[in-house]
Amino acid sequence: MTSTAEEKAFLRVAVAAIPRAAELIQGFPSDDQAGALETAERCFMAAALGYGCTEITARSRVSSVMRRLRGRLERQRASEKKLQALLHRLTESG
Repeated sequence: MTSTAEEKAFLRVAVAAIPRAAELIQGFPSDDQAGALETAERCFMAAALGYGCTEITARSRVSSVMRRLRGRLERQRASEKKLQALLHRLTESG
């Protein structure tokens, strides 16, 4: 299956938006982050459809974008935990 110009345009914009989306989602309290992810998914879906993707293609592309977004959030959370552990050790040894 080849990508159309619309799909490629959507993917360029969506992938470029992942860092900012992750930053915004991390700004929410942990209890609200799942809802923020759902909102992001709906926004990406609306954007894909707005770029002219078919419903099926939009779902597939948004699913891919959301996997990347979730992966980025997981890596950021892991990095934050490591940093907090390091800071905790430094303050205890000081």
